[in-house]
Amino acid sequence: MDLRSRLGSGRADVTDRRHGARHHHFAAPRHRPFRLLATCVALTLAATSCGNDDDPPADDESSATTATTATAETTSDEEPPGTDPTAVEPYVEDLLTRYDEVMSQIVADPAIAADRQHELYRELEALLVPDAPMTEPIVNALVARGEQGVSQRPYDDGQLPIERAVDGEIVPVNEDEVTFPMCTIFNYRLFDSLDRETEYHADVVQAGTGEAVRVDGHWLIRHLEGNDEQAGCQEFR
Repeated sequence: MDLRSRLGSGRADVTDRRHGARHHHFAAPRHRPFRLLATCVALTLAATSCGNDDDPPADDESSATTATTATAETTSDEEPPGTDPTAVEPYVEDLLTRYDEVMSQIVADPAIAADRQHELYRELEALLVPDAPMTEPIVNALVARGEQGVSQRPYDDGQLPIERAVDGEIVPVNEDEVTFPMCTIFNYRLFDSLDRETEYHADVVQAGTGEAVRVDGHWLIRHLEGNDEQAGCQEFR
């Protein structure tokens, strides 16, 4: 079940304190279902030839050109340009999903979060533009949280603590850069170093924006930012 189908109808904001922990309940308004995004790319190349001694000779130049084109099509894995936002959207959605999955694994275990050399940090960095301004602050914050023994876990089983999705139209900047509206939903519990729950958030929705850049033919995240001043996401109004 994705983040767009878990939110109920009606909205109420309630904040209380139980056992020393802060509790937040938000039920988002009725919304349109998110588009199911999937990318299926199939390249099928078939060549059949037959002939006899009476057939005219093939055009060598034409055959060479066809062979070169076929080779280029089968070996190229370049992702679509930003000028085709519809084709780019599934790649951005996939980046956000993978980003959330890696982050959830890091924050769930303080020992991992505190280890800057852990392989999960390499996986996180692989999703981001090299030298992206957001990388260092995020890594520093995760390491500091791990050193304090703080962990963040899903509010309920079977969900990610934080999930992001494209919330509107991809906006082309040029062939190698796009921006996009983003919706983030928070469903997590925080625990201190003694494994005591200190805070939780359930179905908290936040609007935001993101930027993606195509590097060497592949889309990567450059920037993600929430916007506390915007009331709700487009898909949840």
